Amino acid sequence: MPFELGTTLAFNEDEEKRQMDELQAKTLPALDWHGIWPGYVSHDDEGLYFPQDLPTGIRLAVQQAECSDPVMARQKRWEAGNIHYPSLVKEGDRYRLWYCCFADPEDPWVKAGHVPGKVPGLWCYAESGDGFHWERPELGRVEYDGSKDNKVGSSYGYMNVMRDPNGSDEERYKAIGITAKFEVDGQPVSRAEVLELRAKREAAGDAGEIGANITSQVVVTAGVSADGYSWTHLPEPIMAPPFLLDTQNILTYDADSGKYVI
Repeated sequence: MPFELGTTLAFNEDEEKRQMDELQAKTLPALDWHGIWPGYVSHDDEGLYFPQDLPTGIRLAVQQAECSDPVMARQKRWEAGNIHYPSLVKEGDRYRLWYCCFADPEDPWVKAGHVPGKVPGLWCYAESGDGFHWERPELGRVEYDGSKDNKVGSSYGYMNVMRDPNGSDEERYKAIGITAKFEVDGQPVSRAEVLELRAKREAAGDAGEIGANITSQVVVTAGVSADGYSWTHLPEPIMAPPFLLDTQNILTYDADSGKYVI
């Protein structure tokens, strides 16, 4: 049979395409066997294995995702920016929800400096009987726009709450969040002082003489509460890792080790 260049090239192209198709990333469903009893296998003295209670005939299949209607929407001025970082706890016949909300940076109350921090974050609270219809009770704890008749639980933006069955009555609830810790020449200072110092540097055009060294570190802070309404902020960070922290860190209690885990 005479050698045909075109046939040879066609074969190589098809093979190359087949190999490339095999290398393409494939989207596979993440199927979770949690909650399905896996059974177990025993063996006798002769080494014979006996499977028992295996989940024979069970097949996991991907179902069409269904999204509910929004269960909570922004309503108040202190929620105008967004709602973030929910922590949900079920107690008896009610659900309790702590969440962080961001006010509008252009809100007059925020621009007047009444909401501290780079991002105007506040910490709010809501309750529900079914998890879909939520009520925001009046807490009367934090002043906003000159009044405490609001749902704001704290001016400090915690990000995660746990109900601790192992804690004391005074510390039944625990919360953690992150914040920046600033130092100038090794001495602790506030964010406002750092911003003022940086403005002086920029105005002077010299970063070497005014405040020789500004350092910052993101740390984990915490608070405790007896009822989930009134919180006591711990004065010192509970963790100051050398790496960058971000978003919602989770606090829980590990019964096996008898330790709290973040």
